[in-house]
Parts: sequence; C-alpha cells; structure tokens
Amino acid sequence: MARGLLNPKNAVEGGGGFKEGMVRVDRACFKVYQNKAREGQEALAPVLALIWGVTRLDPDNHEPLKNDDGGDQKEELQMSLGGKSLNQAHPGKADSADDEEVEDLKAEVGTEGPTVFLTNPTFKLNSKSGCSQLMESLRTAGFKEEYLDRVWAPDFVGCIFHMKNLVSKDTMTGSDGKEYTINYKVVDKIIRASYEKKGKETSQETRQETKATAAGAGGASGRNDEAEAVMATILTKLSEDLAGQTLTRKALSTRITGLLQANGVAPKLHVPALTLSKDNAWLAGHGAAYDYEFDAEKNTLTFGK
Repeated sequence: MARGLLNPKNAVEGGGGFKEGMVRVDRACFKVYQNKAREGQEALAPVLALIWGVTRLDPDNHEPLKNDDGGDQKEELQMSLGGKSLNQAHPGKADSADDEEVEDLKAEVGTEGPTVFLTNPTFKLNSKSGCSQLMESLRTAGFKEEYLDRVWAPDFVGCIFHMKNLVSKDTMTGSDGKEYTINYKVVDKIIRASYEKKGKETSQETRQETKATAAGAGGASGRNDEAEAVMATILTKLSEDLAGQTLTRKALSTRITGLLQANGVAPKLHVPALTLSKDNAWLAGHGAAYDYEFDAEKNTLTFGK
C-alpha cells in the first residue's frame, strides 16, 4: 500500500479555472487520465489522477443544484498526481485501505482503482501537482491526517466540501511556447467528512443528499451507476436504523431485498444491487461513507453507534 503518498508533508518541490461552490463527492477513484491538449499544443501524456465525481449543492439547504433540464448538476474533477506520475505509479486494486497486497492495474488510459500501486517505491507527489495542492487544502481545513495517509479513494465518498479555484503565482510553458496560468481545485471548508459519526440530524441530511457512491474496488468496466445509487440510499437508511447493531451477510441481503421492494426499485436493479452487497471489496471500500465496519472473515457488518 502506498501509505502516506497523499499526505502533503511528504510532497517534494517541482513543477481552467474552477467555479467556487459546495460539492458532495459521490464517487472517487485513482484513474489513468488523458488530458486534452490546448489548441496548438502537442498531445499530452496521460497521468495518474485522483478523480472525484461530484454533485453541486445549494449552500443553504445542501440540496442538489439543478440544470436547465431538471437534472442534478454533476461534474468530474481530476487532480493529477503529477505530469510524470504514470511512470511512478498506477491505479491499484485492494480489498480495503489496510490491505498491503495491492494489485497493479497497469497504465491503460481509463483504468481506475480505489488505491495506488507504486511502480517506484520512492515516488513522492510533486508539491505543485493538483492532487498535492488539494491534499494540502484538506489538511489545512482540518481533514484527519490518518485518512490522508490511507491512500484510499473511497474515503472521500460522502464528503461535502466548499471548494474554490486557487491561482498559482507560478506559470507553465506549454508545448506551443506560451505561458499558462496554473489553476488548482482546492477545499476551503469541510462541511462534512465521510469518517464522521452520523447523529440523527446528520443522518437525515445524508439520506437526502447521498444518491450515488463510488465504485469501490474494481476497474471502470462493469460499474452500474444506477445500482450504486440504489445501494447508497439503502446503506444510508440502514446506517440510521441499525446504529450499534451487527448484521450477518444473509441478514443484510434480506434487509436489502425488503428495501428494494418497499421503495419500488425497478426489478432490473435488484440483482445488480444485491451483487454489490456480496462483493467484499465493495463493502470494505464504503464502510467509512456509510458508517459501518465490514468483517470479511465473520461475514458481518457492524453499524456505527
């Protein structure tokens, strides 16, 4: 596990504006991302990036802002680990944030995973990379350092942040010879961290806010966003109702089946949702977001008190 990689104190020196506002992180992963070159520039090399799928929220009531067509305002935010990061690290697959046996998912564009596999064990984030700047802003805003050290993207799922655009004093020279301003997406206030224990009031808020979640441990292929959203609603409900209780896997499946039927969820989503509940890596990756502990050996989920 690339423990400590995201902690800004471990960064080293080296080298489009973002609309300010409140966002909820619905999914998170590390991904091989292909940046688009500016007009007149040569094609850019792909990088390893932390990806957040976010929903824009109203700052007053924390409800999703709407597009002209009535849909929620959603964005994908990319925070690069550095221009040469892909030579040092790839997306990684693991069963949990504590799993030391990380699988290298390689460097094909579009590949994503919940953690990082270090091809160079001495790799450090460039302090001027987008990911390092984001992590520094999180640390300054009060995000727990132990979660920065974990290098586990699902830790960010369920967080609500106020974010802004930070314009660097430095510039960069593009392949077209022009100087460009460096803009960073940073957090200036933590509204809710996913690791916080949810009291009754917060849980009710969460139930309204959380409609989608991260693809916990696989690659990009096979993800069912609708099933993920259904499970987000169900796990939020169970977290509220079962605080302090432990469920066996069989009991969890029974509860999920009952809620699928009670909530009138389309039958085509029943099997995909139940499949997620049987995926050890998926369950382990979402414990922080929905306030439960998953024990793969005992096959149990214990919800927070």
